[in-house]
Amino acid sequence: MVRVDLGNGLYKETEHDSSEEAVQFSLSLSSFDKICPRWISLGHKTWGLRLNWVCSLLAIIVLWGFGIWCIADGEGGEVGTNFALAQSWVTQNFTWFYIGTQDIWCLMLIMVCFIPKYGNLRLGGENERPRFGDFTWFALLFTCGVAVGLYYFGVAEPLYFYRQPASWKGYVGAYDYDVKKVALPTDAHRAQQAIFMAIYHWGIHGWVPYILVALVCAIVSFRWGMPMTIRSCFFPLIGNHAYGFLGDLIDALSISTTTFGVCTSLGLGVQQLARGLQFLRDLQPECQPKTLCEASGGTYDLNTYGRSSCTNLPVDAQLKTCKLSYLSDEHIKDTQYTIIWILTLCATMSVLTGLNKGIVTFAKIAFSLGMIVMMIVLLSDNTPYLLNVMVQTTGYYLQYVLLVGFDCEAFQQLSFEFAGPNVNLLWGSDPTNLRQKLMDAGVPTLVSSPDCGNRPNPCSFGIISMGIIAQGAAALVAKGMGPAQANATVSLAALHPGASGIPCGTIPDDSDFGQSGGDDANMLLDASTKDYWNGGFPDFCPKTPFVDVPTWGSCEAHAYLCDAQDLYFGDTSKSFMDWWTIFYWAWWISWAPFVGFFVAKISKGRTVRELILGGFFAPTLFAILWFSVFGGLAIKMERIAELALQERPDWEHAAVDCSEHYSGGVPITPNAKKLAAEGYYMLTCLPKDTQIYHVVEPYGLVSGFLQVMLYVGLIIYFVTSSDSGSYVDDLQSSSGLSEPPIPQKVFWCVTEGAVATGLVASGVEKALRAISIVMGLPFTIVLCHLVLALYRALKKEVGDADILESKRFNTQLLDIFEGFKPMSGSPVPVSKHLKAVVTGLLCPGYAVYASMHRMHPTSKDCGMRESLVYGVLAQLLYIAWIVLMICEVKFEYASSIAWLLYLFKTILLTYCRTAMRNKYNIWGCTLDDMWACLVWYPFVCAQLQIQAETDGEGAQAYFADVDAAILVNTRSEAAKENRVAKSVAQ
Repeated sequence: MVRVDLGNGLYKETEHDSSEEAVQFSLSLSSFDKICPRWISLGHKTWGLRLNWVCSLLAIIVLWGFGIWCIADGEGGEVGTNFALAQSWVTQNFTWFYIGTQDIWCLMLIMVCFIPKYGNLRLGGENERPRFGDFTWFALLFTCGVAVGLYYFGVAEPLYFYRQPASWKGYVGAYDYDVKKVALPTDAHRAQQAIFMAIYHWGIHGWVPYILVALVCAIVSFRWGMPMTIRSCFFPLIGNHAYGFLGDLIDALSISTTTFGVCTSLGLGVQQLARGLQFLRDLQPECQPKTLCEASGGTYDLNTYGRSSCTNLPVDAQLKTCKLSYLSDEHIKDTQYTIIWILTLCATMSVLTGLNKGIVTFAKIAFSLGMIVMMIVLLSDNTPYLLNVMVQTTGYYLQYVLLVGFDCEAFQQLSFEFAGPNVNLLWGSDPTNLRQKLMDAGVPTLVSSPDCGNRPNPCSFGIISMGIIAQGAAALVAKGMGPAQANATVSLAALHPGASGIPCGTIPDDSDFGQSGGDDANMLLDASTKDYWNGGFPDFCPKTPFVDVPTWGSCEAHAYLCDAQDLYFGDTSKSFMDWWTIFYWAWWISWAPFVGFFVAKISKGRTVRELILGGFFAPTLFAILWFSVFGGLAIKMERIAELALQERPDWEHAAVDCSEHYSGGVPITPNAKKLAAEGYYMLTCLPKDTQIYHVVEPYGLVSGFLQVMLYVGLIIYFVTSSDSGSYVDDLQSSSGLSEPPIPQKVFWCVTEGAVATGLVASGVEKALRAISIVMGLPFTIVLCHLVLALYRALKKEVGDADILESKRFNTQLLDIFEGFKPMSGSPVPVSKHLKAVVTGLLCPGYAVYASMHRMHPTSKDCGMRESLVYGVLAQLLYIAWIVLMICEVKFEYASSIAWLLYLFKTILLTYCRTAMRNKYNIWGCTLDDMWACLVWYPFVCAQLQIQAETDGEGAQAYFADVDAAILVNTRSEAAKENRVAKSVAQ
């Protein structure tokens, strides 16, 4: 039901149904629709077309254009690199913005939840009850919002923050995050922080963008009767402009970000599904290593050393492999494509059956499977331990969420300023400026080795940096070694993990590469090789200004200490925010139009408080339970394995040496094999894709059942994300039509599958992840505006007199999107409005003078003089801003003064706009005024000038557009009811 305000205290409740007539009416609210009719209606309503061609075409161009670009660029092309740089640029320059806005939104929703007049507001008719029961509603909300994340990261993320393979340290800080958000005096504190960080990334800060969008969308749709689209969320803020070309841009952006988000999950997660199939294949009796060994005529012995435990094979006999060869590594790409299209088919069937059948059914199954697995694991393992972890983690989260929630890692990210090109991306900072100044002054640069800059270092990837493989091979050939042997020698050395550390300037021998099997034959340990190695490579070994030069004697030490900031201060890596927290916040934000829209759709009949508590706090509580169980089990298994294998971790760097007991994620020592036979592993040394399957291995016969349940749950979570995304895309492209035709539903499902396939084929999944993060920045600005829209909508619904009795300016900042001819009318001709905008762009001082002159009657000389002073000052600030920006070409830091003067001009313009609002009873606040003057100053100047010259003629009530639309919706519903009544009577 929709609660419709008829005025004079009268209300009407009517069923909300965005029919084709209602959608066409909403589009007609904009004068842009007269210039460019956007609605296409062809053929039968079930098998034809019903869509807004403008926003649909824009989204299709973006999605298919990006996909084709990625495929054409090919694997290893510039797309991934460019978007990775863009991602880092966003992180380095806007960490404060992401962190600050997330916290402000959280505080906003908490305030709304617990203020009775807002929290008690029902999202629909006053007597309407929720459309779905609590369990179904939460299952829909949760499965749509988290996708497969909890399955993938439930084990991997806490374990990642707890312990890392020492070989990762060889990537010169790329993975050496060594998180230290709070004091870590013991390993137990590190374990607790690991679980906390995972929950922090999946808790209230993650869900706040979803609920923000859902609240605005639900109020506008279920209480005002507008079509359910993202553009409708802006109706309380910008009125009819939301249904013009600007609204088309908003919906196109929403469709694009939704599809990018879902395709990212498909593209990045399909590998986990493919590896999961391999894992389940190996569980089959005929695929067990012992069965294959004995079938090949060998002896299966866990006391052997190496990847295989099969010994005494007959001469010329080969170890048999599992018959399911299509799941082998060489066919893994084909397996991934198959999975994508099977999931796409399932999602298509789900969307075609509708929200009440297919989507609801899949959501219930997915959520139930997850709960069943979690409860079985909880009861099968050390239950008191896991309950202790839950309670302890809850308190830890409550204690530190505020501290960590505002942490921008300001001092850690300061080290970016010491970095070189493509690493230092700080806005306004020359990548080599600071370092060059220090060098020119005779001060040594603050880096610990050449590899921290641009020069390759042999220790950065174990022994030899990949950048000098060709050079090394050429030198060996010059000394008489064959080309094939030279390439094999240098490549093998370069790819060695270097976990145990090989001294620089020495040649590795069989003791270093003894676990590499047949690859040892490629190492030619003759005198010439040693001469080259000892004589040439020391020139590439680390140079250090530190006193303890012997510290650099091993590659392991070099890798740990490469970042001078880490060495000096023991900080978390400067890249941590880029690849974790900001990545998460941008990811959640990029999904906000999709999940928020869907949450609103299923929340009809609930109160604002129910939506916030159920969609904001309840998922956080579930995350605490999930990560406490699976993260707690992962840490427990890691500790057991480390103790059993007598592996002493480097606790200072949260690292453990995997190379002694594992190779490629496979146990190679007798003790590790025997431990694996009991279901225990050093999980850190295993692929992240399969860690969640391994963590349930200790439970005997139940483990196989749990692993199958996990895999099925993972698949269904994928389907629920895909079908929900396609469902939202379909509704958005049809401007909120309740039942779009079937071909459109199929098209958006196929689009998601095709884009995901193309991205997997081209190997640029990371580019898609990066673009989702980059697109999160503009959508963060959009969500900030939605906060204002939510506040205004709530004030209208509770009947606050200050906004109901106020007005708007007689021209709007966004009239340009309507060709300066809005449906509400304009007090001046188009030519005069355009002239005012140009005047504001070039001569803002005149707008200041005109507005201030209106504030002070001309009969008072002091008022005239004051107006002139303000106008001249504004114009001088404007001219100085432009001049100083030009001077930046020659005079360093001139732009800094220029932007300061621009800020002064903004403050002056803000003062004028605030004074104008107060005079004409225009609703708003000073922060609104400052933001408008900062970003839209030519249009603000035109607005002030026209308001002053026309003395506010034609200004409408603040919610005039909303009230008019509600009235028409009411009449439309009444007419529909009359038609139904007549049909029944006949």
